Amino acid sequence: MLRDMMLPLMLAAALLAPQPSPPEDAYDVVRFADGVYGFVWREQPFHPEPNVLIVINDEDVLVVDSSMLPSTARTIIGEIRKLTPKPVRYLVNTHWHDDHVFGNGVFRDQWPGLQVISHVNTRIDAAEKAFGAIKTDLENNKATLAKYEEFLRTGKGSDGTALTEERRRRVEAVVRMLTKYGEEVPHLRESLPDLTFNRSLTLQAGSRTIRIEHLGRGNTRGDVVVYLPAEKIVASGDLVVAPVPFGIGSYYAEWADTLAKLQQLEASTILIGHGAVQHDWLLTDLVARVKAGIAAGATLEAVQKTVTLDDWKKELAGDDPLAQRAFDAYFVQPAVERAYRQAKGEPLAISQ
Repeated sequence: MLRDMMLPLMLAAALLAPQPSPPEDAYDVVRFADGVYGFVWREQPFHPEPNVLIVINDEDVLVVDSSMLPSTARTIIGEIRKLTPKPVRYLVNTHWHDDHVFGNGVFRDQWPGLQVISHVNTRIDAAEKAFGAIKTDLENNKATLAKYEEFLRTGKGSDGTALTEERRRRVEAVVRMLTKYGEEVPHLRESLPDLTFNRSLTLQAGSRTIRIEHLGRGNTRGDVVVYLPAEKIVASGDLVVAPVPFGIGSYYAEWADTLAKLQQLEASTILIGHGAVQHDWLLTDLVARVKAGIAAGATLEAVQKTVTLDDWKKELAGDDPLAQRAFDAYFVQPAVERAYRQAKGEPLAISQ
């Protein structure tokens, strides 16, 4: 299914979010400042599609991230048209993941003069790992869909036990989401960024200053944040996700440094990639615990047994069993191993 993602988004979407498409009660359009809005998902613990920043300037509009499903992108466009008749001139992809770039073409169809902006590595990775992997992802999703449809047909899960009512609802959500993905994604056309940079790009959009910054590697090698210094607003992309960070294939020691730089930006509003604001020192703590184990001579297996981050899991996932399992599967298990290998200078199993 969506290989190399921080979270296998389609499956996680179905598990964590009961709605596969965005009805109006699934999101809010929140005013942050004059002309600055967030398209923010209500779903808890988070929605699989990203939150989106909408910046209405004197003559045009800038949008941060385009979403995964074309239907979602069209919904966002509809909300933008309610806010302003001005054209969207800039679309920023904060990183390469499917849910942040697949909607690019929908925006370009609406505004042919649109410029899509990203870090240079994001363009490369979006071509190879997002758009370039669609055929494989569709094949894998088809197999997954058949498996979950079989669960519904038999009334039993993979472990052979009867589905509870709650579990059946979640299986039905998986089926709905994978069906939606299978219907929409085959018709996507590759739409890559056409304006790339390495470190920093500043747009002077009339009276508004917009800084697009690559603060360092973290979630991916091309993460950027969009910062409005006058309004003290920043869109972090998936550098910050809560309550379960997306931690497969990331750069943990560097991520902590990158987040420290992010924290230095004078911001009173942080629109994170998915969900509510999280404590940014989780990653620093992860790296410190792994390095302490290495200093004590512990093997990877020993570190995995001791660095469980149970205290963080309690704080971020609470008592929700689903969120706790997601925290373990999508963050702790991959993060501890990769942080260990990075600290030891060993080859990485998942490259990004």
